[in-house]
Amino acid sequence: MQVISFVSEHDPLFEKFTAFPTQIYEQKSPRFWMKDACTHIFLHSYFLVIDGYKTTARAALYNNPELTYHNSKALCFGLYECVNNLEVSNLLLTKIKEEAKALGAEFLIGPMNGSTWDSYRFSMDNSEPQFFLEPYHHLYYNEQLAASGFNEIANYVSQLDTQLNFDDPYLLRWEKIIAEQQITIRNINVEEYEKELDALYPFICETFKNNFLYTEISKQTFLEKYLPLKQILDKNFVWIAEDENKKMVGVFFAIPDFYSTKKGAIIKTLARLPERKYAGVLHVIANHFIKHLSLNGYTYIIHAFMHVNNTSKNLSHHFSGINYKNYHLYGTSL
Repeated sequence: MQVISFVSEHDPLFEKFTAFPTQIYEQKSPRFWMKDACTHIFLHSYFLVIDGYKTTARAALYNNPELTYHNSKALCFGLYECVNNLEVSNLLLTKIKEEAKALGAEFLIGPMNGSTWDSYRFSMDNSEPQFFLEPYHHLYYNEQLAASGFNEIANYVSQLDTQLNFDDPYLLRWEKIIAEQQITIRNINVEEYEKELDALYPFICETFKNNFLYTEISKQTFLEKYLPLKQILDKNFVWIAEDENKKMVGVFFAIPDFYSTKKGAIIKTLARLPERKYAGVLHVIANHFIKHLSLNGYTYIIHAFMHVNNTSKNLSHHFSGINYKNYHLYGTSL
């Protein structure tokens, strides 16, 4: 049994890398509902564990120059898949740790496909149905990382709201306050989608800059990630708050749950400028959005992938969100 590394998607081994999940998941597994995103941003190398002629594990190591943990240089690994065998997982993860240390990293984080802009975290429970854009994987991956010396460094939660309450006095009070501040809310202009993204990019960079493990990506990369969403975008699911000068001060991004036979929505992004005068903006947008859903036959909302210490989790609690799924992100000193 050996670990082989390579760096290019044009390498003949890349076909083994991309095909491996079909060997360890059932054909109809939710694992294949979402395309396997082998992102090359920050990629250092791909790894395969080969036992004879058989592939038994894979992963990718990313060297994101801006990624730090407790002010120390960190690398991350992602695209992790492995058979249910601790000997195999330890061999792979040991090799990745050695490579990361040789590159000057003091800490290794995973799973993370290069940055928090891409897929990261492992789910702790697959008993509830998958929702749209939620990655699926074997739960024993959590045990494999723990056995290789990784510890939890962050916890995340997705919460479920089936009440769809709106227009309570607390929210209506915020409506009045926001109006007095001359803040208006509107839906995204899908006809001017690229122009809207141009304005959204600096706003997201500014409002996310203090988020846990956040690193910036180029505007071009940002556009490449979000332009394809235009095909499935519903303008009534994306809201923008602006001040009297048309400056963007808040953003609310949601998407229908295309995996479900019921009508549901998934809230992906909540962000506002930190100034006190913009407090309540997201409550007002959420109220408008939930009212729209309730009047159009939707039965649930999933507030997805919230850091347990994030204010969006508090917002979800206010709108009747209850715990639905939990996720962990892991790390280890090198």
